[in-house]
Amino acid sequence: MARNDDILNRQNADDARRYDELITKAFAAKRKIESGFLELAESIAEICKTRLYRLKYKTFAEF
Repeated sequence: MARNDDILNRQNADDARRYDELITKAFAAKRKIESGFLELAESIAEICKTRLYRLKYKTFAEF
């Protein structure tokens, strides 16, 4: 029996809807990661600038 790849290539409304949902979810996650990374960088910069790392560490590199 020959393979019928055409069945796998057919799209339907559910596929398009699911694709849109997943793309929206992926871009929302990307934005969260970007904003989280920015918050992390800002916090680390402030800890370095104010030398708050010295509360528990001798050097910033050790922190």
